[in-house]
Amino acid sequence: SHDGETVRLDPIDQEYAYYELPEQGDFSRMTLNRLAADYYKGCRRPRESWRTIEDVGPHLREFEHRVKAGDYDEAARTLSEVDVDFLVWNGHAQRALDMRGKLEGKLTDSRLQMLHANALGNIREVLGPFNEAIDHFEAAIKIARDIGDKEMECDFRGSQGDAYRRLGQLDKAIESHQQCQAIALELNNEKLESAHLLSFGLACIYYGDIRAGIMHANRLMEVSASAHDLLFEAKAYDCFSLAYLVIGRMDETVGYSDKALAIYQKVNDRNGSMYVLNVRGMAYIGLDRLSEAIETLGQARKMSNEESYPRLEGFCLFNLACAYRKRGEMDEALKAASEASPLLADLHAAEGAAATALVASIRAANEGRRLDEALALLDCARSSMSAPDIYDSDYFAEEARKIAQLEGRADVIAEADSIIEEKKGKLILPD
Repeated sequence: SHDGETVRLDPIDQEYAYYELPEQGDFSRMTLNRLAADYYKGCRRPRESWRTIEDVGPHLREFEHRVKAGDYDEAARTLSEVDVDFLVWNGHAQRALDMRGKLEGKLTDSRLQMLHANALGNIREVLGPFNEAIDHFEAAIKIARDIGDKEMECDFRGSQGDAYRRLGQLDKAIESHQQCQAIALELNNEKLESAHLLSFGLACIYYGDIRAGIMHANRLMEVSASAHDLLFEAKAYDCFSLAYLVIGRMDETVGYSDKALAIYQKVNDRNGSMYVLNVRGMAYIGLDRLSEAIETLGQARKMSNEESYPRLEGFCLFNLACAYRKRGEMDEALKAASEASPLLADLHAAEGAAATALVASIRAANEGRRLDEALALLDCARSSMSAPDIYDSDYFAEEARKIAQLEGRADVIAEADSIIEEKKGKLILPD
């Protein structure tokens, strides 16, 4: 059968013909694989036209033939052009991992080894576990320093900061981002500086430093104006929306999320869109606009599932559980929370403990164990305190407090109050 101009052999016939080829000479397997690889190299499509995996098909086929020819460095060179820039963050992280596996321990060029470690770090940032991502970025940073590539070191430190944030190690996240920014300033490279500014802003917001988060968002607005780059403007609004969510200014959160979404959709950035939809869904919960919250979070959940982002899918499910709980639909709440919990736990995500506690609180509520429900809600509040992408720790503490008042448990009330105070004490507010 042929579609377009491609003629296909039955796989069994293909394998038979392949193994009948000689080991040496003009028609050997190695020679023909190299010829095929060179052919596909000539079929590559320009980067700006990449939308679907078919658009990088020539790269992927070239890669397979280079591997079969035993040209591992060349295969790695080909893969490095597409995996981090396209495959990993567009729903194909598992495929990228399978391809990287064929190169493991076979690369001789230190620069290719560095890009290999970076690619594995990016893959683990999507698929988890996040502690492995940190190790891979560490390996990439070491090689970048050995070969004196400051730009690459800067990029890897920013990525490592992101992985630390996902693990909940916020001091280390901020330290990595500060090192990344210091190198960018030393190189006087605005593009490098701005590449990780959103991540830096998010790390500050997670830490409770809303003032710094807003400062980084403002810097993104400046960069966007000077570079005429719409994506930086979207990232600035993205950062603003999370900052205002944390300080409870829900109307502004919705407003900024609208602006971010409009641009993300215009530039076809699904990754950005899904995160902003999740934040907007939480703002709707805070405004008691629960039907809109459920619809928005459902949309974000669907997108994150299609694009294989288990961490974000876990957030959306957690937040859906909160919306259903608030609406009194406890069966739906339990279903969503029970799906969120393993997704986040498998990644070693910092939010996994909060999801486990949310499941326990809903189970206890359904079985009429009021005090157990209150204690689980306190656990949930404590675990979600520096996790702004899942719904509000204050909400869980307040809910625990209400139950404790009815049950006459002064100790639980005191604990709920102390959690609320502790969170308030952590926040550094904008001027």
